Amino acid sequence: MGVANMPWTRFSSRFTGVLMTGKSALLLGLFGGWVSTLLASVLMVYRMVEDVNLKVPEAQQFEYADWYLGKMGKLKKQYHRSYPEGRLILLFNICTTVSVVFFLAFIWRAGFFR
Repeated sequence: MGVANMPWTRFSSRFTGVLMTGKSALLLGLFGGWVSTLLASVLMVYRMVEDVNLKVPEAQQFEYADWYLGKMGKLKKQYHRSYPEGRLILLFNICTTVSVVFFLAFIWRAGFFR
């Protein structure tokens, strides 16, 4: 009876296939979490822009495109002024942080840091 015919080798090859499927499922889940939370962050920015634009004069309104860090800071400041009890800034910050965590976990699990 050769090594290839041993019962544990058949189990071992099937088990390896299960592990690879599990790793793929984990990577897919991490990628999906990253994309979902990133999309949620973008939608919250659009909602903040919409809400702020309702309260400020036309000359001070925000465009929906061409974002950079300084513009985001101005939007957050104006949103907080217009809606002191608003929770969109907090939710945006949470979604953005979770998105970064998902992204880092995804690239780490995918083997980028090895």
